[in-house]
Amino acid sequence: MFDALTNPLLWFVGLVVAPFLIAKADRWRKSAMTALKARQQTQQQWWDKERMPEELRGARLFMNEEDIRAFEPVPLHGRVDQVFETRNGLLVPVDTKTRKYFRVYDSDIIQLSVYRLILEKMYGNRHTVSQHGYIRAVVLSKHNKENIRYLRVRLLSEGEIVELWQRYKALKTGKRKRSCSCAGALH
Repeated sequence: MFDALTNPLLWFVGLVVAPFLIAKADRWRKSAMTALKARQQTQQQWWDKERMPEELRGARLFMNEEDIRAFEPVPLHGRVDQVFETRNGLLVPVDTKTRKYFRVYDSDIIQLSVYRLILEKMYGNRHTVSQHGYIRAVVLSKHNKENIRYLRVRLLSEGEIVELWQRYKALKTGKRKRSCSCAGALH
Protein backbone atom coordinates (compact mmCIF):
# COMPACT_ATOMS: atom_id res chain seq x y z
CA MET A 1 0.00 0.00 0.00
CA PHE A 2 0.98 3.60 -0.54
CA ASP A 3 2.25 5.35 2.59
CA ALA A 4 2.14 9.15 2.22
CA LEU A 5 4.33 9.79 5.25
CA THR A 6 7.26 7.76 3.94
CA ASN A 7 7.10 8.76 0.27
CA PRO A 8 10.02 11.16 -0.42
CA LEU A 9 8.34 12.63 -3.49
CA LEU A 10 5.36 13.80 -1.45
CA TRP A 11 7.68 15.27 1.17
CA PHE A 12 9.57 17.14 -1.55
CA VAL A 13 6.33 18.53 -3.07
CA GLY A 14 4.97 19.46 0.34
CA LEU A 15 8.12 21.12 1.66
CA VAL A 16 9.66 22.66 -1.48
CA VAL A 17 7.25 22.96 -4.41
CA ALA A 18 4.09 24.04 -2.55
CA PRO A 19 5.75 26.99 -0.74
CA PHE A 20 7.38 28.02 -4.04
CA LEU A 21 4.00 28.02 -5.82
CA ILE A 22 2.38 29.94 -2.96
CA ALA A 23 5.14 32.57 -3.06
CA LYS A 24 4.87 32.86 -6.85
CA ALA A 25 1.09 33.31 -6.65
CA ASP A 26 1.54 35.98 -3.98
CA ARG A 27 4.04 37.83 -6.20
CA TRP A 28 1.59 37.72 -9.12
CA ARG A 29 -1.15 39.09 -6.86
CA LYS A 30 1.09 41.91 -5.60
CA SER A 31 2.20 42.70 -9.16
CA ALA A 32 -1.41 42.86 -10.34
CA MET A 33 -2.36 45.12 -7.41
CA THR A 34 0.58 47.44 -8.15
CA ALA A 35 -0.42 47.65 -11.82
CA LEU A 36 -4.05 48.34 -10.86
CA LYS A 37 -3.01 51.12 -8.44
CA ALA A 38 -0.77 52.67 -11.13
CA ARG A 39 -3.64 52.57 -13.65
CA GLN A 40 -6.01 54.15 -11.13
CA GLN A 41 -3.45 56.83 -10.30
CA THR A 42 -2.96 57.58 -14.01
CA GLN A 43 -6.74 57.83 -14.48
CA GLN A 44 -7.04 60.17 -11.50
CA GLN A 45 -4.22 62.36 -12.85
CA TRP A 46 -6.04 62.52 -16.19
CA TRP A 47 -9.33 63.49 -14.48
CA ASP A 48 -7.53 66.16 -12.45
CA LYS A 49 -5.87 67.57 -15.59
CA GLU A 50 -8.96 67.28 -17.80
CA ARG A 51 -11.38 68.93 -15.32
CA MET A 52 -14.33 67.47 -17.21
CA PRO A 53 -17.79 68.66 -16.11
CA GLU A 54 -19.67 66.30 -13.82
CA GLU A 55 -22.40 65.71 -16.43
CA LEU A 56 -19.80 64.28 -18.85
CA ARG A 57 -17.78 62.25 -16.32
CA GLY A 58 -20.31 59.45 -16.21
CA ALA A 59 -21.20 59.78 -19.88
CA ARG A 60 -20.47 57.36 -22.70
CA LEU A 61 -18.48 58.52 -25.73
CA PHE A 62 -21.14 58.38 -28.46
CA MET A 63 -19.08 59.79 -31.37
CA ASN A 64 -15.44 60.70 -31.80
CA GLU A 65 -13.99 62.60 -34.78
CA GLU A 66 -16.81 61.68 -37.13
CA ASP A 67 -18.16 63.38 -40.23
CA ILE A 68 -21.86 64.18 -39.89
CA ARG A 69 -24.37 65.73 -42.27
CA ALA A 70 -28.02 66.61 -42.74
CA PHE A 71 -29.94 67.93 -45.73
CA GLU A 72 -32.99 69.36 -43.98
CA PRO A 73 -33.95 72.10 -43.20
CA VAL A 74 -30.79 73.25 -45.05
CA PRO A 75 -27.72 71.26 -46.15
CA LEU A 76 -25.20 71.13 -43.29
CA HIS A 77 -22.11 69.08 -42.58
CA GLY A 78 -19.18 69.00 -40.21
CA ARG A 79 -16.70 66.88 -38.33
CA VAL A 80 -17.65 66.68 -34.69
CA ASP A 81 -14.82 66.22 -32.18
CA GLN A 82 -16.85 64.35 -29.56
CA VAL A 83 -20.46 63.70 -28.67
CA PHE A 84 -21.16 62.29 -25.24
CA GLU A 85 -24.32 60.43 -24.23
CA THR A 86 -25.10 61.31 -20.61
CA ARG A 87 -26.54 58.85 -18.12
CA ASN A 88 -30.05 60.11 -18.92
CA GLY A 89 -29.57 59.64 -22.69
CA LEU A 90 -28.87 63.27 -23.64
CA LEU A 91 -26.39 63.84 -26.51
CA VAL A 92 -23.93 66.67 -25.75
CA PRO A 93 -21.50 67.95 -28.43
CA VAL A 94 -17.94 68.95 -27.46
CA ASP A 95 -15.41 70.76 -29.63
CA THR A 96 -11.75 71.21 -28.67
CA LYS A 97 -10.01 74.52 -29.33
CA THR A 98 -6.39 75.42 -28.59
CA ARG A 99 -6.17 79.07 -27.64
CA LYS A 100 -4.08 81.68 -25.90
CA TYR A 101 -6.98 82.44 -23.53
CA PHE A 102 -10.04 80.68 -22.19
CA ARG A 103 -12.54 82.30 -24.52
CA VAL A 104 -15.55 81.32 -26.59
CA TYR A 105 -16.15 83.01 -29.95
CA ASP A 106 -19.44 83.36 -31.80
CA SER A 107 -18.05 81.03 -34.47
CA ASP A 108 -17.59 78.34 -31.79
CA ILE A 109 -21.24 78.63 -30.77
CA ILE A 110 -22.36 78.50 -34.41
CA GLN A 111 -20.19 75.44 -35.07
CA LEU A 112 -21.52 73.51 -32.05
CA SER A 113 -25.08 74.63 -32.90
CA VAL A 114 -24.72 73.22 -36.42
CA TYR A 115 -23.55 69.94 -34.90
CA ARG A 116 -26.56 69.97 -32.57
CA LEU A 117 -28.97 70.48 -35.48
CA ILE A 118 -27.33 67.71 -37.53
CA LEU A 119 -27.44 65.35 -34.54
CA GLU A 120 -31.15 66.13 -34.07
CA LYS A 121 -31.82 65.24 -37.70
CA MET A 122 -29.70 62.08 -37.53
CA TYR A 123 -30.70 60.76 -34.08
CA GLY A 124 -33.64 62.88 -32.89
CA ASN A 125 -36.12 60.02 -33.06
CA ARG A 126 -33.93 57.90 -30.71
CA HIS A 127 -32.05 60.48 -28.61
CA THR A 128 -32.59 63.92 -27.16
CA VAL A 129 -29.91 66.40 -28.18
CA SER A 130 -28.83 68.94 -25.57
CA GLN A 131 -29.54 72.64 -25.95
CA HIS A 132 -26.00 73.27 -24.69
CA GLY A 133 -22.55 72.04 -25.61
CA TYR A 134 -18.98 72.51 -24.44
CA ILE A 135 -15.91 74.14 -25.85
CA ARG A 136 -12.96 72.17 -24.49
CA ALA A 137 -10.47 75.03 -24.34
CA VAL A 138 -6.81 74.07 -24.17
CA VAL A 139 -4.44 76.88 -23.19
CA LEU A 140 -0.71 76.19 -23.15
CA SER A 141 1.34 77.71 -20.34
CA LYS A 142 4.81 79.20 -20.78
CA HIS A 143 6.25 75.73 -20.08
CA ASN A 144 3.94 74.00 -22.63
CA LYS A 145 1.76 72.59 -19.87
CA GLU A 146 -1.83 72.09 -20.99
CA ASN A 147 -4.49 73.87 -18.98
CA ILE A 148 -7.95 72.58 -19.87
CA ARG A 149 -11.39 74.02 -19.19
CA TYR A 150 -14.77 72.97 -20.47
CA LEU A 151 -16.74 76.11 -21.28
CA ARG A 152 -20.49 75.49 -21.39
CA VAL A 153 -22.36 77.37 -24.12
CA ARG A 154 -26.05 77.72 -24.97
CA LEU A 155 -26.61 76.60 -28.54
CA LEU A 156 -28.59 78.38 -31.24
CA SER A 157 -32.01 77.17 -32.28
CA GLU A 158 -32.84 75.57 -35.62
CA GLY A 159 -34.42 78.85 -36.76
CA GLU A 160 -31.28 80.83 -35.91
CA ILE A 161 -29.06 78.36 -37.79
CA VAL A 162 -31.33 78.45 -40.84
CA GLU A 163 -31.28 82.27 -40.78
CA LEU A 164 -27.46 82.29 -40.63
CA TRP A 165 -27.30 79.78 -43.49
CA GLN A 166 -29.65 81.96 -45.61
CA ARG A 167 -27.54 85.07 -44.90
CA TYR A 168 -24.41 83.16 -45.88
CA LYS A 169 -26.01 81.98 -49.14
CA ALA A 170 -27.23 85.49 -49.96
CA LEU A 171 -23.71 86.88 -49.44
CA LYS A 172 -22.12 84.10 -51.47
CA THR A 173 -24.49 84.55 -54.42
CA GLY A 174 -24.26 88.35 -54.31
CA LYS A 175 -27.93 88.86 -53.40
CA ARG A 176 -26.80 90.64 -50.28
CA LYS A 177 -23.87 93.04 -49.86
CA ARG A 178 -21.31 92.62 -47.14
CA SER A 179 -21.60 95.08 -44.31
CA CYS A 180 -18.82 96.00 -41.94
CA SER A 181 -19.03 97.57 -38.50
CA CYS A 182 -15.69 99.40 -38.88
CA ALA A 183 -17.21 102.01 -41.27
CA GLY A 184 -14.26 101.57 -43.62
CA ALA A 185 -11.61 102.36 -40.99
CA LEU A 186 -9.87 99.01 -41.35
CA HIS A 187 -9.89 98.69 -45.16
